[in-house]
Amino acid sequence: VVAGMAQNPGMLITARVIQGLGAGGLTALAQIIMAAMISPRERGRYSGYLGATFAVATVGGPLVGGVITDASWLGWRWCLYVGVPFALIALFVLQKTLKLPETKRKVKVDWAGAFFITAAVSLLLVWVTFADDKFAWVSWQTYAMVGGSLLLALVFLFVETKAAEPIIPLRLFRNRTITLASVASLFVGIAMFAVTFSFIPCFQLARNESPTMSGVLTIPMIGGLFVSSTVSGQIITKTGKWKA
Repeated sequence: VVAGMAQNPGMLITARVIQGLGAGGLTALAQIIMAAMISPRERGRYSGYLGATFAVATVGGPLVGGVITDASWLGWRWCLYVGVPFALIALFVLQKTLKLPETKRKVKVDWAGAFFITAAVSLLLVWVTFADDKFAWVSWQTYAMVGGSLLLALVFLFVETKAAEPIIPLRLFRNRTITLASVASLFVGIAMFAVTFSFIPCFQLARNESPTMSGVLTIPMIGGLFVSSTVSGQIITKTGKWKA
């Protein structure tokens, strides 16, 4: 709501940052709830459903947003307002239906780890955003930002070795399967999100497509993600095999 009422770019960006923090928390929370409620054998199927939902949302967002933006009686602000009713409905349904096992214990939040990993990633994103615009790719700003990001990442790793309940338990990476799966997920995520967020500007700026048509043109990619997520989840649940 606040983002939709923004009067300047600074206000819009600030509101979107707060919105992003909430959305990131909800994304992680969905995985946590799924792990708490569903047996390991069944998680593949439900992970497929979650991936399919993500695929529909990914293509539905640009498509619906394009239609709303093109509608003269709505405008871009309604791209931010349209999700409010769904959020309220979801909140009401979850309050009434979600029943999780309660385990009360003292929790130590890894605030230092959260700060350093956020700072490392944010500094890297700032570099990617301004490189070749405000300064050259090869410049002292690049060395400072990339070096600073690497330094913050190293500090994060050190903090994780000392934290009582680290955000990322480094002991997990002693398992070869977890390490390889994490690396694969990293590169898949980089490729998928880079392409997803580049398509819309490319269609609008390079091909002069309307916002609505730009959303339509992303359907084939997201359709593949929808089918593969659902089918692979079903196969893993039925066979118990997650690799060939």
